[in-house]
Amino acid sequence: MATTYQTMPVTLPTNIATKRTLQQSNIDRVKQLVAEFQAGNPAGYLAGVHNSIKGSVLGGLIPGAEAYEGKAAFVKIMEDMPTLMEVSKFEPCNWRAVNDDVLFNVNWQFKWLATGERVETTALVRKVVKDGMICEKYHMLDGAVIERLTGKAAPHSQAPVERVQELLAEYAAGRPEGYMAGVADDFTANVLGGLIPGGESITTKEAFGALMGSMAEYMEVSKFEPYNFRAMPNSDMIFNVDWTFVWKPTGATVNTTAVCRKVLKEVDGVLMLCEKYHMVDVDAVLQTSPRDVISAAVPADIAPATCTKPGFEDTTFAAFTPSTKVDAAVPVLLFQSGYGSSSVGHQPLLQSIADAGYVCVVPDRAGDTQGGKDSVAKVFAGLADGTPASAHNALSTDGTHLAAALEWVQARAAIGGQPIDATRIAAAGFSMGCIEAIMFAAECASDVKAVAIISSSSGAMLEKLYCFSQDELARKAGAFSCPSLWITSDLDSQLGATKELYEVAASPAQLVVFNDASLDNSMTHADETSIWSPAVNDMLPGIAQHFALGCERGVVSDKPIVAFLDHHLKGAPAAPLAAEAAVAEQSAK
Repeated sequence: MATTYQTMPVTLPTNIATKRTLQQSNIDRVKQLVAEFQAGNPAGYLAGVHNSIKGSVLGGLIPGAEAYEGKAAFVKIMEDMPTLMEVSKFEPCNWRAVNDDVLFNVNWQFKWLATGERVETTALVRKVVKDGMICEKYHMLDGAVIERLTGKAAPHSQAPVERVQELLAEYAAGRPEGYMAGVADDFTANVLGGLIPGGESITTKEAFGALMGSMAEYMEVSKFEPYNFRAMPNSDMIFNVDWTFVWKPTGATVNTTAVCRKVLKEVDGVLMLCEKYHMVDVDAVLQTSPRDVISAAVPADIAPATCTKPGFEDTTFAAFTPSTKVDAAVPVLLFQSGYGSSSVGHQPLLQSIADAGYVCVVPDRAGDTQGGKDSVAKVFAGLADGTPASAHNALSTDGTHLAAALEWVQARAAIGGQPIDATRIAAAGFSMGCIEAIMFAAECASDVKAVAIISSSSGAMLEKLYCFSQDELARKAGAFSCPSLWITSDLDSQLGATKELYEVAASPAQLVVFNDASLDNSMTHADETSIWSPAVNDMLPGIAQHFALGCERGVVSDKPIVAFLDHHLKGAPAAPLAAEAAVAEQSAK
């Protein structure tokens, strides 16, 4: 938001809350409800559960959970859980959606109270969402785990799993005809929809065969590893597939995890595939980031970790690690996202930085985007009436969330399998997150070795909205004991605010002002992952440039940040922060 507009009456365009797809909305809804559960508010979760809900949740472990019907039965399952298991980890990840379904993984750690055994396992989950309400829920654990803990067989037939594994073995052996022999004539599917033309609307076996034949035109597959097979009721089954492939339209190598659901039926005494849904993160695959390897899961290769610090129960830590792990311990960048967004919105930028030999850690709050697109109008109204932005979505401007992330990092020798050097810590932020980064760097000056600021949403007129003091912020920047980097653009709504802080920042400090022609001003990724939409730029010119600097797939801020951090954290010689043709202004002190 631009300080130059803050004293003006604001009239929001009627189309500011742009429509998201049904699948995006369903994922957002389920994430919101799961966040309520994780925050210890089961009533908040149950508010999104339909009275006629049905399904199977931890069937075989919780009595009656393998085939429950009705909200009362579902509540009973939730009440029974803590009497049977003590949960220490519940981490959802790999969010996918198709039709009315939301599919995802949950990484669990729990103690089975009957035996005292500590269990670490991964569930696969299918939720059917209609009109914002969960109507069906299937939360499936490994049948072998169920049998080991209870001494009884898992409640759902393993026959669909075994049949799918048999057909996949044919495919893996280079016999696609053997796989196709198990496909019913009236087969319907969504397979890599959004990547392979026609994949989202397959209605016959012949169309599916044609799609399989065309895949090589778009992708060169080097890894296809199915695992986490789970049986479900209704002759369904669900599993994951780890993929590595070259996406030929861009030449990028993609590492991603798919969630697959298959429905089988008996034809002449043989189980046949009649429905198939094979879902990957399409947006990540299609992104135009300049790096060589795209990790299509967010975060890069590990599930978010829950913060255990008292008072931060709603906070998780997302981590981005190098796509190719290195033996040496790498520095860590602690990054705070902007208001109304989360780590997901900065994935292109942060993965690019990680691939240069860093681990990036972002604190996310359950309420980061809870207000949705509709909250933007309320935020702008707060400029006039003094209502803080925290009334609508989570706020982080006192440095404490990055401090919690620092504690989490310092307790580890590695993150996601990548060794880290917790003595080489940098802080960074985008937009509102710049305030958090400056406050944190000042409070933890002995730990923070460098600070990077991208398009700071600061200035006296934003003090009430974002709950900070501009004078205090300027004093803290002026007292930095480490080098700082300040990034903006010539048409950025936050150009003035960012330069204002750069000018008072302690030396050494560097400023990079990109020219407009070098930016991806589409706001596509910001629109998909945050409360913000391109319509805001119609009212407040410069917002598109603001988000281009920190959120879009056409990444620009990675190069100056990597050059800056390489010099100050790795001891590399000073290097140009950006190509000369991309820069409108540059200075140092």
